[in-house]
Amino acid sequence: MIRLCLVRHGIAGGRDAVRHPDDGRRPLTREGMRQLRRSAPGLGALAGEIDCLLTSPLLRAVQTATILHELAGMPKPRQEPALSPGSSSDQVLAALATYDAESIVIVGHEPGLRQLLAACLTGKDDGLQVRIRKGAAACLSFDTAIRAGRGQFEWLLQPKTLRSLDG
Repeated sequence: MIRLCLVRHGIAGGRDAVRHPDDGRRPLTREGMRQLRRSAPGLGALAGEIDCLLTSPLLRAVQTATILHELAGMPKPRQEPALSPGSSSDQVLAALATYDAESIVIVGHEPGLRQLLAACLTGKDDGLQVRIRKGAAACLSFDTAIRAGRGQFEWLLQPKTLRSLDG
């Protein structure tokens, strides 16, 4: 069995062309970091042993993955370009197929994570409407390989619930 956990990055600063002309360099806010630090241990306990932690190369996602590494005991994060905004579910699934791991956590963005979740469960990017808040996590399992339409839903927890779990 293969497990795939999807984590949306924490609360980031608002889009601001003056302060952050490159949206990829927009950081988490202090509150975003604080909330992630409180929820990371619970997510780590719930997710169990993780073989691979992948993140979008955007700063807010890298910061989220770094907190998961430091406080949830997950492996050192690796940047995966396919997790960048604008990538299709097919691109993400193709990238995930290159990793030899039985448990993967990915940190990414909306609407890409929602579309990936839908594709994994229904085979279509628009086959499911679900809200994944900033800092929320969802987990799926697959019998043999991570493929569209083959995922089995395990859980989706919003940030408030993750913060209430004992790590």
